[in-house]
Order: sequence, then structure tokens, then C-alpha cells
Amino acid sequence: MEIDAVIDGINHELRRKIILLLAERGPMKYSSLLAELGIQSGVLNYHLSKMEPLLNKDQEGVYSLSKNGILAYRLLNFLREEIKKPQRLKKTPVSSWAFLSEAGRSFFDLSVNPRKAFTHKGKGAALVSFCMGGLLFLVSAFWGVRALTEVFLMFIGAVILAVGLSVGIYGVKASLTSFTMSFLRAQLPELILLFIRVLLSLNLIVIGELEYSLVLIGIRYIIQPALALWMFILFLFATKESADLDLSKSFVVVILTVLILRMLAKMLGLSQEIHVLTF
Repeated sequence: MEIDAVIDGINHELRRKIILLLAERGPMKYSSLLAELGIQSGVLNYHLSKMEPLLNKDQEGVYSLSKNGILAYRLLNFLREEIKKPQRLKKTPVSSWAFLSEAGRSFFDLSVNPRKAFTHKGKGAALVSFCMGGLLFLVSAFWGVRALTEVFLMFIGAVILAVGLSVGIYGVKASLTSFTMSFLRAQLPELILLFIRVLLSLNLIVIGELEYSLVLIGIRYIIQPALALWMFILFLFATKESADLDLSKSFVVVILTVLILRMLAKMLGLSQEIHVLTF
């Protein structure tokens, strides 16, 4: 291709000198080029052979620039002028739509595509993490200071355990910030359970004691285990992306994290009603 020929013709200092000589002094004979450059004939022959697409040679052995050679000269001049100028990259502004689109995809994938949910690491994903964390602690505060403290301890415990186990077992360089942002998004099942508990406590629907007991049983033995499984899956992929581990190693980290969390929750007497993983 012509572009390749031009680039190949200017990628050596000696070839650039030949182009500049022929462009600024006009056509030159082989002997004149040799004397001007002060090199051996073998070296000149080698570079002239590499520059064939850029050169014309008449019957008298006079070299001049071809169409591609003139293009190479213009490119050299352009580069010489541009190098003198301060160079700055223009940052492409992120549109509001792109920001909101990423946030929407990040939230959507938490429900339908956990494998991809934590690959979103831009500002939109960060917004989802902050919103999730804010809602989680706001709704838990509805139950009082004790509930808020328990939710906070469970979250911090999960992050510290996951980071510690990833580093301790596999020696990875785990980022606490990355784990925190990912695990905030992984709290969606916990947030849903808290919302359900809050709605029940508000008595928005009048039901009898028997129906209420059946609802509580359904939450305890059906909804909460389902949410726990969902949260385990979210933890699994959050750990995979945050620690850059494969799925089997992430599974080991998460299963140990969950088991230790459950043990600590039981030792500390944390409520089983508002924590997904303590069913």
C-alpha cells in the first residue's frame, strides 16, 4: 500500500535526510548524494532500495522524488512543525445519556446477568453502588440504630473477609476500593429483604394473624433462601472481577466468607430477620 511505502520510507534518519535533500535542493546524482551524506556506497544502495516507491530515477542516474516521495516530504514537514507545538489530548466529554445508560445496564445486569454486572466500572456503575449503599443504610435505619449497626457490620465484614482471603490464599493484589464498590452493588438482595420487612411492619395491607404467619413463614423459608442464593452469586462475580480471580478460586473465597460471616453473626446474636445470609 502507498501508506506503508511512505511510512517505511521515513522510518530511518538517513532516508529522511535523502527525502529532505531531494525536496529542498532538487534532483541529485548518486555521487552527489553519496558525498553529501558522507556514507559508504553499500549503505546508500541499501536505503535507496528501500525507498524505491518514493523515488524517480532518469536515464542519467539522477534521483528525484516521486508522488509518494513528495507526500513523505509533506508529512515530514508537518511533523517538524507539530513537534514545536505543545501537544494536548482533547478529552471527549461523556454525555449524560452514556452515564445514565451505564448506570441502567449496571443495575439491570445485577438481576439478569450477574456474570457481567461487575464488569461495569465507570461513573455510572459507581452511582449505582452509592445509591445501593445509601438505600441499604437508610432502610436499615428504619429499624433503629441496632439494625443499622448490624447491616453495616455485615457489609464491612464481607468486604474485609473477601479481600483478606483473596490476598491470603491466592496472593493477589486486591483493591479495597474495588471490592467495596462491587459489594455495595451485591447488597441488592439484602436491600430487597429489608424493603419487604419494612412494608410488612407498616401494615399497608390488613390481613389476619394466620395469613400474617404464613407470610412470615414464606419469607423465612422461601424468599430469604432465594435471596441468599442470589447474593452468593453476586458475591461470586463481584470477587471474580475485583480480585481478577478465576471462577473456582472466587468460589473458595466467597464460600469461606459466607461461612465465617454466618458464624460471626450467630456468635454476636445478629437478627436473622433482616440479614439475607443468616437464614
